[in-house]
Amino acid sequence: MRRRTLAVAITGGIGSGKSEVASVFGEMGARVVSADREAKAVLASARDVRRRIVRLLGEKCYSPAGRVNRSFIAERIFANPSLRRRVNAIVHPEVIRRVRAIITLERKKAKRRLVVVEAALIYEAGMEKMFDAVIVVDAPLGVRIGRIRRRDGIPKSDAVARIRAQGQARRNAARADFVISNRGDRRTLRKTARFLCTLLSGLADIS
Repeated sequence: MRRRTLAVAITGGIGSGKSEVASVFGEMGARVVSADREAKAVLASARDVRRRIVRLLGEKCYSPAGRVNRSFIAERIFANPSLRRRVNAIVHPEVIRRVRAIITLERKKAKRRLVVVEAALIYEAGMEKMFDAVIVVDAPLGVRIGRIRRRDGIPKSDAVARIRAQGQARRNAARADFVISNRGDRRTLRKTARFLCTLLSGLADIS
C-alpha cells in the first residue's frame, strides 16, 4: 500500500503554544515547516519583495549590509492595520508558494505520514484549503499576555497590541478540525499533541 502524506496546519495566535505543538509533531517524525521562517527568507532573499517593501516602508527596512531590520518593520506595521495588510499582501503570496511547493514535494516523496505547517495566519491568508486538517491552539487571553511578556520582555500594552494584530482566535477555533485548549500546563499540551499526531499519522496510513 502506498502511503499518503497528509498536510496539517497548526495555527493559533501569538502566545498560544502552537510552536510547542509543532515541535512535538516534529519529534514524532513529521516534516515541520515554519511559515515565519519562510517569511523571513522571503524578506531576505526575494528581490521583488525587497524592492516593494522598501518602496512601502523606506530604506530602513534593511541594514547597509542588506539584512532585514525586523524590529523596524514590526514597529511600523503593528500600530497601523492598513500598512500591515499591505505588507502581508506583498509577502504572503510568496510564502504560500513556498509552502505549497514543500507540501507537493513531501507528497511526491511519500516518505513521511505528515507534513506540518506552523503559521499564525492560516485563515487570514486563505491557506486552509491547502491542508487535510487544521489544528488551532487556543489559550486564554491572560495566559497569552503573560507568556508574551515573559518571552519578549515587553509591557502589557505591547503584548495586547501584538495579539490584536493577528485577528480573532475564537473565530478561527470555530472553523478548525481540531482545537487544543492550552491553559498553561506544558505536560498536558505535549500529551494532547502526541495524541493528535498519532491519530493523524494513522489516518495517513488508511487514506
